[in-house]
Amino acid sequence: MFLRRPQVLLSVFVWLFILPAQFLLAKPERIYERGYTKQEKETLSWIIKKIAWDDIVKIGKNTFKIIGEGKKLDTLHPLRFCEIIFTDELLKCGAHAIRQDRTKLIQDRFYYGIIDSLEEESAVNNLKIEYIKDFAKNVKIKESLIIPLLQQKKWKVFVDCLIDNIPRKNNPDRYNI
Repeated sequence: MFLRRPQVLLSVFVWLFILPAQFLLAKPERIYERGYTKQEKETLSWIIKKIAWDDIVKIGKNTFKIIGEGKKLDTLHPLRFCEIIFTDELLKCGAHAIRQDRTKLIQDRFYYGIIDSLEEESAVNNLKIEYIKDFAKNVKIKESLIIPLLQQKKWKVFVDCLIDNIPRKNNPDRYNI
């Protein structure tokens, strides 16, 4: 009789598997001091290159792979994520290309991935001023440009500020076709 009632089975399933899984799937802590690994840099580089320069059909075919690779970066502090992008010439160009040349859907996925991480870390007081200053030094941008944006939680403006103000070697327009 117990097993004949679908509602009861569903409730048992939820209590046994879904609720405990929520505790197991808690967001990992992002530690700024940890830096980033070579593998994380390679993974992020692959993702940025795909979404910046692959055609839309190819991106569509690779969506699940791109998302899966992105999940590998869940433990990466958002300032380190941005540091990887904005200390590499090709990735700087990729961020610029995503903002300028990609569809709104791709732009939104790029921005909101960073924005969500910044929001989460801000909520747990993990965007400390010393992290921001270290980040500014590493990417060669004036602290005075980014500290107010991060303190005011202007996340998209912060990312745009990085794209617009972090120096690029040689001719900054050389990748624009």
